[in-house]
Amino acid sequence: RKGGTMTDSMDMSAQWARIPRPSMQELPRLHQELGIWMANTRYQLHDVDRTPLWRVQNTSMLVSTGVGMGAYFAMKRFRPSIKFPIDVIPPFVTFYLTHRAAQVWQMPGLWDSFLALPSPLGVNSRGILE
Repeated sequence: RKGGTMTDSMDMSAQWARIPRPSMQELPRLHQELGIWMANTRYQLHDVDRTPLWRVQNTSMLVSTGVGMGAYFAMKRFRPSIKFPIDVIPPFVTFYLTHRAAQVWQMPGLWDSFLALPSPLGVNSRGILE
């Protein structure tokens, strides 16, 4: 609506929402160019930039820890004869694979968050895709 009821940031977020999600072919280029920009400018992440990264990391750790511990206790339940250090190998592998899978599963949402950021990171992310 007109008349000053919408702030400029809301207008900007509406414009950001129009940028389509990067395709699988665009993601490597976006990731590479954003990394080069961050390295060349020595960009330090702002708090608003860290929030999506923390969300992905915390969710990945929570899910993979639960699955890894579940794998450990399931293995101890069905094969109690296996002793340390061999008994920690399958749960560790399960933890690692689940952690990577959880990160990959969250990547589209992470890139959507980057594209919606009001910081220079968000501005450059949108600039690369345009």
